[in-house]
Amino acid sequence: MKYAQIIDGKVAVISMDNPGEGWVEVPDDVFGGFLVSGDTYTDPGEVPAEPTALDQLGVIWDAVPAYIRGPYYYQVESIRRFLHTGDTEAAQALLDSVVPTEEISSDPSKLAEFNSGISQMKAVLA
Repeated sequence: MKYAQIIDGKVAVISMDNPGEGWVEVPDDVFGGFLVSGDTYTDPGEVPAEPTALDQLGVIWDAVPAYIRGPYYYQVESIRRFLHTGDTEAAQALLDSVVPTEEISSDPSKLAEFNSGISQMKAVLA
């Protein structure tokens, strides 16, 4: 076993000997920089990053049917570009301007899927 000094939820220093007060015993596979939560030590390189708006938009877009993806491909690509550059305001404005095609408007189930996809995307950008 070895010992660590924990500062602000992070392993700050490791010692093979117990230096005394303020040090805790840790498993051998714990190293400096690990994140600490209770008795759990996590390598910061293994902590999954929070999904970004761009990631979430991609998941939503991939799930909508082809009859939506086809006509709105360029709008969504533009929204993605805006998000990639950090221009959320322009992405929201473009998304607000998207209206269903006549084919989608005339079919209640297609319109419901369209509205659901748009609502999900707007929620991500909110």
